[in-house]
Amino acid sequence: MHPQKEVQVDVSRDPNRFIRDRTRPAYLPGTQFTIVVPFEGDATLFDYAPSTFTSVLARGEVDRRSCELKLTYTQVEPNPEEITREYEQDLNLISRYLGWVSQDVNTFNASLDQIVREAIGSRKARLQSAEEAVKGLGIPIRPPR
Repeated sequence: MHPQKEVQVDVSRDPNRFIRDRTRPAYLPGTQFTIVVPFEGDATLFDYAPSTFTSVLARGEVDRRSCELKLTYTQVEPNPEEITREYEQDLNLISRYLGWVSQDVNTFNASLDQIVREAIGSRKARLQSAEEAVKGLGIPIRPPR
């Protein structure tokens, strides 16, 4: 975990607070907590949107150099139980999204052999067709110089 730091928290969307004008930010002093989660593997997989997803998006910042995921929580009144609950929810959601991405990658990898064979077959057919067209012209081909 990074050291906590003091920040200004916009509470204008908090329904439990009396705020006259919710169209503008309303700041209160608060605390920011950043939990660092190390990971192994290809960090670019965090960038992909899986074919399966929910309406709730996973949040966090990926540090590619250190292979760490940073989850930040900001509260006006620090509450360790609430941070723990949110942190566990976020980790579960991120794990679910990474599982879906993994399924998509595995499905793609399983079909890769077929995709390559079709691409090679298609190119081979085009080259043969072009060669037959040249033969059909009956004009001798001059060798390259």
